Amino acid sequence: MSAGILQDRPNGEDMMQDMTMPDLPDRSSSISSRRSSRIRAASSAPSESFEKSSSPNDAASRPPQDGHFSDADLGPKRTQPTRTTKLSNGKSENGPRSDPFEEAMMPLTEEERCNWPGWVELESDPALFNYVLREYGVKGIKVEEVISLDDEMLGFLPQPVHGLIFLFRYREEEEEEEDAEAEEKPPCPKDVWFANQTTSNACATIALLNIVMNVPSVDLGDHLSAFKQTTQELKPACRGQKLSNNEFIRNIHNSFVRRMDILNADLGLQNDFEKAERAKNNSKRRKTTKSKRKKDDEDSGFHFVAYVPINGIVWRLDGLQRQPVSLGSCGDSWISTARAHIQERILQYEEDGVQFNLLALCQSPLCTIPIKIAQNIKAIANVEECLNTTFADWRSFVGIDSSEISTDIDELCQLFGGIAHATFEDATPPQLATEELQAAGLDPDLLFKQRQNLIDDHKALRGSWMNEKLLIEQENDEAERREHDHSPTVFQALKTIAEAGLLKEMVLDAKKNSKNK
Repeated sequence: MSAGILQDRPNGEDMMQDMTMPDLPDRSSSISSRRSSRIRAASSAPSESFEKSSSPNDAASRPPQDGHFSDADLGPKRTQPTRTTKLSNGKSENGPRSDPFEEAMMPLTEEERCNWPGWVELESDPALFNYVLREYGVKGIKVEEVISLDDEMLGFLPQPVHGLIFLFRYREEEEEEEDAEAEEKPPCPKDVWFANQTTSNACATIALLNIVMNVPSVDLGDHLSAFKQTTQELKPACRGQKLSNNEFIRNIHNSFVRRMDILNADLGLQNDFEKAERAKNNSKRRKTTKSKRKKDDEDSGFHFVAYVPINGIVWRLDGLQRQPVSLGSCGDSWISTARAHIQERILQYEEDGVQFNLLALCQSPLCTIPIKIAQNIKAIANVEECLNTTFADWRSFVGIDSSEISTDIDELCQLFGGIAHATFEDATPPQLATEELQAAGLDPDLLFKQRQNLIDDHKALRGSWMNEKLLIEQENDEAERREHDHSPTVFQALKTIAEAGLLKEMVLDAKKNSKNK
């Protein structure tokens, strides 16, 4: 996300420590200006914003070809940026365009999207995150929104839960306090894959990858597996820099970028530069008043942070911090440990009415349902075996629908997306079904009842499978619609209405109607 970037440090000293030298116990400088971007007011869900984004001309966002970094490479550029507008024909000229708004409404070509080195903000939307993970090649993960932190609501999440992503408003004063605490933290352990955020608007992807890279059972796909392998021995800052410059990851992150998003990102970068220059000139730190703090809160953006259990320890992985933070042992439930930290953060802002959002990365039901169906089929087969022993002609007395269940392994493997034969061949009945079968003994009535209950369970499981597949199709369809930019059509329609002299009248009528409601 665009909440501050680690490379925004005077002279790039701290980043140089992370990339080229061992961690030192003290730092000669602190982060000068690192904050989140504005949340998009029109969004229905808390989202990242476009306040700070990489500029196409920002040399700090592109490492040199030889892999060596210098202060000039990593430190923020102090020269005043030049206002340059790029026309659709590829030419540039200084000064305003003849019709800049119409230029901004032009649809973005695929080539322009892929060539843009920046990162766009992402909404905190489970469907969007699921689509992004699938495009990355990740299998077996489903992102769900967490409505409440109480045990009952958390129990409805697909199990197991691999990680949590917490979205909150980021404040500069708290950032400085956390930086001071981070000084005392040990370096990133080798068993923790953790990447710093070194570019704007990337914290959603940073949080996602900081979780999935630490779940051994997850299939990352070819691209992310190769990326993890090549970055495994790097320090967090270098991992973040590699991630920022990875075209495959960035292009998928930017799947829904608009031309206006790019212009907003570049404008946000210039605004942040000007703010940093003003802050540098104010050598005396003024006391923060209540009104000033309220204004800062409005300007502050939202930031994604990951919580994930790794080898019995719960970690908070915040890309804006130099090192991961250990929250303690997982205990009986790692979520309880993470929940305590999240609730503490929420209570800090309770009086301010600050919005929060929480997402959970869970094991996909598409991974667990076939196993449950295989166990269910074995349980049905055991009941029918008992019926064959006690009542050989039982099938003639029971209406058998051939569509009720299928016991053909090849058919089942094909139906459930290429599940391995071993899943069905090696399955064992659930413990509860085995106990019920033992209790039924040779009583035909009890055996018939258990068989029917198991068939009902089978139908419910198949229904859940089909619902999950349908949900993925809906998410993909929605993503395809979002990739189409309707801004030019809307702009041309409004322009036509305005030229006809009707727009002002329509606006006045809308205001009048809203007052009468």
